[in-house]
Amino acid sequence: MACPSAVDESLEGTNAIGEIVWDYANDLVTVSYDPDSITPARLAQVITQDRFTADSRDTPDAPDSSDAIAGLERAPAPVPEGAPEFFARAFDEARKAKRAIVVSFGAKWCPACQRLEKETLGHPDVADVLSNLQVVEVDLDESPELGHWYGVTAVPHVFLIDVDGIIVDSVRSFEPPQTFLGRLKKLIDA
Repeated sequence: MACPSAVDESLEGTNAIGEIVWDYANDLVTVSYDPDSITPARLAQVITQDRFTADSRDTPDAPDSSDAIAGLERAPAPVPEGAPEFFARAFDEARKAKRAIVVSFGAKWCPACQRLEKETLGHPDVADVLSNLQVVEVDLDESPELGHWYGVTAVPHVFLIDVDGIIVDSVRSFEPPQTFLGRLKKLIDA
């Protein structure tokens, strides 16, 4: 079964990827690729930009020198070295309090970000749930390195991170309050 992903989007228009197989039951993804079109290091870079981990394994039954990148699992949300103090402090506070984290990337000039902030995050029901979580707002123009670390290519982009520090969901555009509230409830129940 194929599923769109950052791997698909990042390599769109190339012949690098032969097949992507998603095994949801075992939380495993296998990527077959053409080693003449992409190096294992570049493929691993594309995979890890979406916060998965990559494990390279030779596949003896594959034709010629094909490999597969397997064992993809959600990785902990990073606090990159040199991250702004507000960001590192928020993650530290959340870890100590065993709270889930909502990281919202936006920009002052972004109408969809302003709408998300006002209509969704500011909605009384959503704000009530957010008051029990660690919320971190990141202006992408002021902290572009954080956006790079998280693979943010457009705003708004909101990451939902569970109490173990694992990114469990993300929102990449405006979302109405009730839909976002459903995501928050799943985050809390995770």
